[in-house]
Amino acid sequence: MNNRFLLASWLFGFGNSISSPLIALFIYVSSTIYYSLIFLVLNSFFILVGYLMVGFISSRIKESMIYYRIGISLYVLFYLLLAILNKSAFEFVYELAAVYGIAQGFYWAGWDIIFFNTDNKLKFFNRSAYLGVISSIASPAIYGAILSLLRGYGYVVLFMASTAILTSILFVVKNVPFTSEKFDMNKAIKMHVVDKSYGLSTIALSLIAGANYILGNINSIILYKYAQGDYTTFSIINYSLSIVSMLSVYIVRDKLVKKLNPVRLPMLAALALAISIPFMWVSPLIYLYSFSLTSPLIYPIIDVFTWNYMKRDKMIYYLVNRQIFLNTTRILSSLTELYLMSIMVGSTVVLPILPLILMGVFLFIRLKPRKEKITE
Repeated sequence: MNNRFLLASWLFGFGNSISSPLIALFIYVSSTIYYSLIFLVLNSFFILVGYLMVGFISSRIKESMIYYRIGISLYVLFYLLLAILNKSAFEFVYELAAVYGIAQGFYWAGWDIIFFNTDNKLKFFNRSAYLGVISSIASPAIYGAILSLLRGYGYVVLFMASTAILTSILFVVKNVPFTSEKFDMNKAIKMHVVDKSYGLSTIALSLIAGANYILGNINSIILYKYAQGDYTTFSIINYSLSIVSMLSVYIVRDKLVKKLNPVRLPMLAALALAISIPFMWVSPLIYLYSFSLTSPLIYPIIDVFTWNYMKRDKMIYYLVNRQIFLNTTRILSSLTELYLMSIMVGSTVVLPILPLILMGVFLFIRLKPRKEKITE
C-alpha cells in the first residue's frame, strides 16, 4: 500500500474538513440559502468540467501528479479567496464555484488515478478511516471552538488554516504514471452501457451521491437554524453528530462488513434512515443523528464495488463516465432543492431528496454482489 498517498489523503481530508462542511453555511449566513444552493449547483457543474479537462489532456500528459497538484493549488486559491472576500463572498458565487469545482475535478482525477492503482481498496478505506479518527474528533472541535469564540470572523481563520494545511501536501505524494489513448468522449459516455455491472453500480452510487451532496450541505443549515444561530449550540450538536459517524465507521462498518453479505449493511442502513423520516416532524435532530449513523454504511461500500468493476485498460473512460453520473445527479438534486426551498419550510425540504438513497440501495441489491468482491 502507498503510505505516502495514505498520509496525503488524510492531510487533505483534515485540512479540508475544518472548512468544507461550513462553506454552504458561510454563504448562507452572509446572504440567503438561495446563494448557497446556486453555489452547490454551479460547483457540481464545474467538477464535471474539471474532470473532462483532465480526460482530454490525459492523452498527452500521463502524470497523475500534475493533475493532483493543480487541484490542490486551486483549492488553496479558493480558500484564500473566501478569506479575502469574507462576507462579500456571496457576490462572487459564480467565480468561486468555478474555482472550487475545477479544483475538485483536477484533484480527484489525480487522486482517482493513484487510488485506481492501489491494491485492496477497502483496506485503504479502512486505514484512511483509522487515521480519520483524528479528523473526526478534532475538526468539529476546532471549527466549533473557533466559531464559538470568534463567530463570523472565525470563518476567515478556518479558511486560512485550510490553506496552510493543503499547501503542505503538495509534495507528499509520488507520481503514478498511467497509460491512456487519445480521449474519445463517446466512449466515456457509453462505458456504463458497455460494462453493465459497472453501469448499474455507478447509477446506484450516483443516486446516493446526489442525495448526499445536497444533504451534507443542507444538514448544516438545518442544524444552524435549530440552534437559532447560536454557534456554541451548533458546535456541540455537530460534534456529537461527528462522533456518531465515527462510531458507525469503526464499530459497525469495520466489524460487520466482512461478516455480513455486502448487500445487507447498506440495506439495513437505508431502512434505518427511512424509519427516521417520519420523526422529522418531532425533531430534526432525530433525522440528523440517523443520517450521521447510516451514511457511512451506504455510500463507501457501494463505492468499493463500483471501483472493483472498473477495468485498468479503460481507466480514464471509467473515471470520466463515473463523474458524468455523479455530478449530473448532484446538479439535479441541487436544482430540485433550489425549487423546493420556495415551497417548503424547515427541515422538511430534505424529504424529496432522501428517497434517492433508498433507490440507489435498491439498484445495488439488484446487482447481487458477491461477498468476495468487496475484499479485492
